[in-house]
Amino acid sequence: MSNREKMIAFFLMLIFISGFYLYTMQPAAAFWDASQYLACGYSLGIAHPPGSPLHVVIRRVFSFLPITGDPAFSMNLFSAIPCAIASSLIFLMVVSILSRWKKPETRTDKAAIYSLGFASGSVSAFAFTPWWNAVEAEAYAPATFILVLCLWLATKSNSGKMIILVAYLFALSVGVHLLSLLAGPGILAFMLIKQWKTLRAKKNLIIGALTGWFFLILLSKWLAGLLGEDYSMVIAMLGAIILLAILPNIERLRSPLLRSIIIFILLIGFTTHLYLFVRSNYLVEARIHPSINQTEPTTPGRLWDTFTREQYGPTDIGTTLLVRQTATETGFSLPVAYFWQTVFYLRYFIWQFMPWPREAVILETTTHSIIQVLSVAGTALMTVLGVLGMYSLYKRDRPYFWLFFSTFLLCGLGLVLYLNFRFSPSEANPLFHPREVRERFYFFGASFLLFGAFVGFGLFELFERLKRLKRYLPPLAFAIGLLPLVANFRSPANRHGNFIPDNYAFNMLSSCSYNAILYTQGDNDTFPLWFAQAVRKTRQDIRVVNLSLINTEWYIRQVKRDMRVPISFTDFEIKNLMPHPVVIDGQIERDQILLINDFAVRDIAATNAGKNFERRVFMPIKRATLPERYQELFPRDMEVIPPRYYRRRRAGGEWLLPERFWMRLPEEYLLPNDQFVELLMQDGYDGKYPIYFATTVSRDNTAGWEPYLSMKGLARRVTSTGGGPHFDVETTDSLLFDVFRYSSVFDESVYKDETTRKLLSNYGVAFFSLGLEHQRRGNIERAIESFEKGRKFEVRGIPFDQVLVNLYRMRGDDQKTREFLLQKVEKNPEPFALYALGKLALEDNNFEKAAQYFDRAERLDPQHPAGISGRLSLYYEIGDRTEFVGLRDSITLHPRLTGDVVGFLSQEGRRDIAREILTRWIELHPHDTIARNMLEGMGGI
Repeated sequence: MSNREKMIAFFLMLIFISGFYLYTMQPAAAFWDASQYLACGYSLGIAHPPGSPLHVVIRRVFSFLPITGDPAFSMNLFSAIPCAIASSLIFLMVVSILSRWKKPETRTDKAAIYSLGFASGSVSAFAFTPWWNAVEAEAYAPATFILVLCLWLATKSNSGKMIILVAYLFALSVGVHLLSLLAGPGILAFMLIKQWKTLRAKKNLIIGALTGWFFLILLSKWLAGLLGEDYSMVIAMLGAIILLAILPNIERLRSPLLRSIIIFILLIGFTTHLYLFVRSNYLVEARIHPSINQTEPTTPGRLWDTFTREQYGPTDIGTTLLVRQTATETGFSLPVAYFWQTVFYLRYFIWQFMPWPREAVILETTTHSIIQVLSVAGTALMTVLGVLGMYSLYKRDRPYFWLFFSTFLLCGLGLVLYLNFRFSPSEANPLFHPREVRERFYFFGASFLLFGAFVGFGLFELFERLKRLKRYLPPLAFAIGLLPLVANFRSPANRHGNFIPDNYAFNMLSSCSYNAILYTQGDNDTFPLWFAQAVRKTRQDIRVVNLSLINTEWYIRQVKRDMRVPISFTDFEIKNLMPHPVVIDGQIERDQILLINDFAVRDIAATNAGKNFERRVFMPIKRATLPERYQELFPRDMEVIPPRYYRRRRAGGEWLLPERFWMRLPEEYLLPNDQFVELLMQDGYDGKYPIYFATTVSRDNTAGWEPYLSMKGLARRVTSTGGGPHFDVETTDSLLFDVFRYSSVFDESVYKDETTRKLLSNYGVAFFSLGLEHQRRGNIERAIESFEKGRKFEVRGIPFDQVLVNLYRMRGDDQKTREFLLQKVEKNPEPFALYALGKLALEDNNFEKAAQYFDRAERLDPQHPAGISGRLSLYYEIGDRTEFVGLRDSITLHPRLTGDVVGFLSQEGRRDIAREILTRWIELHPHDTIARNMLEGMGGI
């Protein structure tokens, strides 16, 4: 096989994979961090720690590509193209290794080797997680590309010189994601094993260097307390990259000058993080909005905090290895806690190649039993081939085995060990807590992509043992390679035509008045809005304030300085805001804690309305926020200084700490939420800027504000009128029907995962609320239109069908009612629709047909009250007391079922039957005062 042939095959493989990636790629914004990276890439902003500077800059470069005219589409290519190249490199490496194992002498031999390479490359590309990462603007696809590229470069050099380039790429990759560095141990082992004959004389030096590196890390950990900073991570990373460049080249790099030059070049690779320092300072000076300047690394210290992810809390490896997240609430021992984290990884492994059980979790769909059986068989087949491939590689080529296997292991179980995950959110055991906020499969994309390489080697081993079947190798290998592509094509990894995040951002921003302050809470109701404002230039007048980020001092400063949100706190006061218990009448209520965002929201609301409360309550201050000469006045171990310590006088009478460094808050800010809001609103509220809460903001953050919120589309505006929550019918009707965009929402070919469905449910709630308001006002036709549109969002738990049936009947349209119910039953039968059809048949005195519908409803869901209520109604109407009494008495043996049936019958206007059931229940439970009160309310007793 010539190099020319292999490169032609490589490019054909690249075209094949790229074609599917480009077709299934997210056309623009996506939920979670992808929208943030698009916004940062287009505006050259600063993403969340560790900042990913090189990643952001390259996204910006891609935005200039003249492809579709949409910079978002162009920036998404920086995931699709690198991931396609990575999978194609897997193809190329497998082909190259197999060509050395078995020299191809005929076209048949070549076809067999290329087919095995195709199997590996295709499985790598179209396993679920690599495919998912390839079609959105996250950092994992570019990081995986760098990792695989470094593996390939290592295989291209027997002299070790190429490793210097690999080490430089590792240094650069820190500006994309730390994932790429996980290839380092495998590459170092590969090079040392390959060149061991040459390097044997230097073995003591090599062992000594590795040992010294290890003890240097331990020393830096020990010095962390004395230095005030923990530099062990950067020392470990920098030292490892230098050792990777130097150790395989010890025999050649005899000159100290040359070694110094190489180290200097490697250090240059780390300088991409200076972008964060330069850009952050520019954004602060220019005060550009909407700019994204997360953590605001304007000083070397803040830059270090960004790089080490200080915002997310301690990351001490020694502690996390021994304190596992799976043990904090369960009390599991260390081995058991590790076991469940291994299960966490294996759960995602079995999601990779076949639709079940993945789709049952992500799409919450019921999978046909045949698909389940085929999925188990397909996953088992891939697993066996992969394990067999590991064995084959170990047996035939130890250096390549350690190159691939150690990297695969570190990118999988190694990450589980380091990242210390909580339980999966889809974990079946309800006692397993805490849980991750989302499924974390995307972390392991590199591991699953590398597993594809072992599949090709496994097929090779299989057919080496079954030589009589060798002629079937090419078609079988191609079939194996295409299996994940076919199985995963209809999955959420396929983002073709998915504009839901774009539309959601546009609709949320459109819900607000001009110059509004809009409170959001999480990633998915914030990052798409950043994208819309930064890339689409949509509603840049709106100040999007994230209630999670506003717990950080740097973000409050930006909200005040850059967004010009009215905040009365000085920078010193912002730095010293800390959680504090509620205070009522001078008494501290320690069971009610106010967070930093509570103080920020209160101050914004008060300052916006021009209401200045007197600051009378002294608060603690952070020692680190004081100038050094004042810090020395207090003990070093006193990180937080109470007021009684800093409000002291010197012998001469002057204050120990000048008043400009005192921290005071209005006592009103320390009241419970409802009391503060009532106090703020007592004379009405007329703010400079309208204030909105997104509908996605939790009740914890809107507590106290609810009576003063008015629903407007997907946001709720703060008003001066209490007694709510209120509903702005005219505005919401106009927004939902005339302004909002719903591209691809109702397209069944667009796959909607759990996150998407949760956010889409907000539309359903809005339409249902609008329909109820129209119905309350007597506008039945518009209510029907609202409910009909709302039910298309398929939100569980909202009784669209039940309300629509009642409205159709209220309108006297029995024909429409029947058509609606029959269509519903035919498409997706559910108990209420069957009950409603039975009820119509009962009204037509078609008792046999009614019985059929009621029986079918009960068989469909025995726990649903519809079928039982229907049968009770049937027996009551035809006067069959024997059957009626028997069914009634059987119901009252089950408390929950009794309550459900009584509630259902009352809602359906059959209080006469509900009274009989309650009467019987009270006969059996004479001391049940709740049931007695319910019966009295129905006119019984």
